[in-house]
Parts: sequence; structure tokens; C-alpha cells
Amino acid sequence: MKYFILIIGLALAMPAVAQTRNPTWKDDVRGWFIGVDRSANDSCYMHLDYEEGGIMRVGFNIDKREIMVVLGKDSWTSLENGKLYPIAVQFGSRSPWTVEASVWEWDDGDKSLDFYLSADGNDARTFLNELQQMPNVVVRYEGKQILNLS
Repeated sequence: MKYFILIIGLALAMPAVAQTRNPTWKDDVRGWFIGVDRSANDSCYMHLDYEEGGIMRVGFNIDKREIMVVLGKDSWTSLENGKLYPIAVQFGSRSPWTVEASVWEWDDGDKSLDFYLSADGNDARTFLNELQQMPNVVVRYEGKQILNLS
């Protein structure tokens, strides 16, 4: 994770690598899949599947100049489309990020939560720095821990 920001920067600068829907740039960078998102104007993203059934996806949308974060777990079956979920995302012992997340639905019907941070201010930079420095991420909803990624 130490070189996460460098990886994102390199992926942003690279040309399109294939004509598939979301081509792979690198299959395994310290466990992370790095790809190109065709639906976001060839923006880059990284995705990690955790053993406990949890996932984290972090991507950069070139057109909207924002970082998108997707968090989920296989057991999250009760998420409702159109509903906002106030969640707290915490890296290690740092102060939690309080965000409103919406439902992200995958092609296979599984659901996760997503939220966005503007790339124009310091929030995205700080969030990415915390992500690369901390070995675990805890997500809380209504004060209850709903996800622990490590």
C-alpha cells in the first residue's frame, strides 16, 4: 500500500490497454487489482477482495475529478436502492470519516456502499494517505461496526 498514490498516478497517465469493458492494468499490486473503468471515461481504479467476504474499491473519475470509494460485504443483503446511509470509515486509530453513502449495485446483483470525495481539495489526498498508511479499515453504521477490513 506504500506506493498507492504512485500507482493511481501511473494508471491515470497510461493509455487505454485494451478494448474490453474494464481492462486490467495490473492483476496483483500488493494484493490489489488495478484496472481501467470504461464507464468513467477510462479512469483508473483499484479493487481488493478480503478473505472475510469484504471488498474495497477506490477509483478516480477523470471527468468528475473525484475519488469514489466502494465498501461492501457478501452478507449485506438488506441495502435499499435510493437510501442514503450515514457511515463512519476509520483507518486504524485515526479520526473517522463521516460520509453519506449510497447503494452501489454490481453486475451480479450484489450491493455495496459508495461515496465520493472531491479530488480538488485536501479531503481526497488525506483519505488516500490514511488508506495507504493503515493496515485496517473499520466501517460503522448507526454506531455499530458493520465491516472490518484488514
